[in-house]
Amino acid sequence: MKYCQKCGAELKDEDVFCPKCGHNTNESVKAEVVDKPARKRDDSLMVVAEVFCIICTVLAGFAIIPLCWMIPLTVALHNRIERKEPISVGLKVCILLFVSLISGIILLVGDENE
Repeated sequence: MKYCQKCGAELKDEDVFCPKCGHNTNESVKAEVVDKPARKRDDSLMVVAEVFCIICTVLAGFAIIPLCWMIPLTVALHNRIERKEPISVGLKVCILLFVSLISGIILLVGDENE
């Protein structure tokens, strides 16, 4: 098997000119004995990069999606406290589950009449 010295295209033994670039094949080198060593990529770094991508994706998912619940619940609680409206048990339980365990417990235990 021969390879073109100019473009590296694979040549048939009977080719006189490179079919890809037209270079004279008399100057081509046989590649049977001496193969150009392939440059190896460090696969361990690729695995580390992939693991970090997965971890960051999972962490971003946990950071962004809960905000979709936390912000509206916090705003609803703030508006009810500011307007001195009663806070429903459902809102208190949602705050307990989705925003803050401590805030939810305080809201459920606390007396609204005070």
